[in-house]
Amino acid sequence: MNIVFDIGNVLLRWDPRALYRKIIPDEAQMDWFLAHVCNSDWNLEQDRGRSF
Repeated sequence: MNIVFDIGNVLLRWDPRALYRKIIPDEAQMDWFLAHVCNSDWNLEQDRGRSF
């Protein structure tokens, strides 16, 4: 078995807007959400082991 990690959008494109577009269709709300909720600081804390 092989495990492949895609770091930096090498194999697959990561677009959080595409993921959240169905639940946050408004662009201004999407901008706010990505800037204040789902941002690099949030990802770092999740990587450190913070639970949902």
